[in-house]
Amino acid sequence: MRLTIKLVGLGGQGVVASGIILARSFFDEGYYVLQSQTYGAASRGALSSASVIVQDSPIMDLSFDIPDVLVLLSREGVKKHQDVLYIPKLVVIDELFRDTLDNRSLSSDHENITWIPASRLAREHFEDPIMLNMIVLGALTYHLSDIISKESVTSNIAKQWPKWAERNIKGFEVGWRWITTTSRTKLLFSLSRPK
Repeated sequence: MRLTIKLVGLGGQGVVASGIILARSFFDEGYYVLQSQTYGAASRGALSSASVIVQDSPIMDLSFDIPDVLVLLSREGVKKHQDVLYIPKLVVIDELFRDTLDNRSLSSDHENITWIPASRLAREHFEDPIMLNMIVLGALTYHLSDIISKESVTSNIAKQWPKWAERNIKGFEVGWRWITTTSRTKLLFSLSRPK
C-alpha cells in the first residue's frame, strides 16, 4: 500500500518542517518513507511545498501527480490546486482562503475538504500566525491516526525544535482538539505495517 502527502504554503510557514516531522514519524513507525521539498525564489514569502511518500514496502516509484492528502496553507497554493481539490481523499485548507476558490461548490462542505480555522486559532491561542502549521499538523495527524501515532508525531516535533518543543506541541494539541470537537468525520486510511 502507498500514501502520498503534499503540503503547500509560503516560505517561513513551516510546511517543509511539517513534512520532515511527518516523514520521521512514519519512519519511526516502521514504514518506508521518502520526503522531498521545493522552495520558491525566496526563503520567506514564496511558494514552497513538502511531499511525503509512505509505503509498507520499498519505494521504487518516486512520482505522483495528485496526492492522497493535500494540505494548503496559502492563497497561492489554493489557486494553484483548485482544479484538483475534489480528487485527493483528504484536503485540509486554512479557512482564511475559502473566498479564493472559483468553484463555490468546493468552498462549502465538500466531503473530502476539511476547512480549518488555523490562522484564527493561531491568533487566539498564541497571538502568532506562525503556529498555524502545528495546528494543521495536529488536525492532519488525527485523520492519519490509524496508521501513525500521535505520540510519534509529538516526539518528532520536540526533536525538530527542542527549544520550542512545549509551545509547538501545544499548537499541535490545539489542532487535534479542534478536529476532534467538530462534526467532521474521521477519514480512514489503510496502510499495512511493514514486515
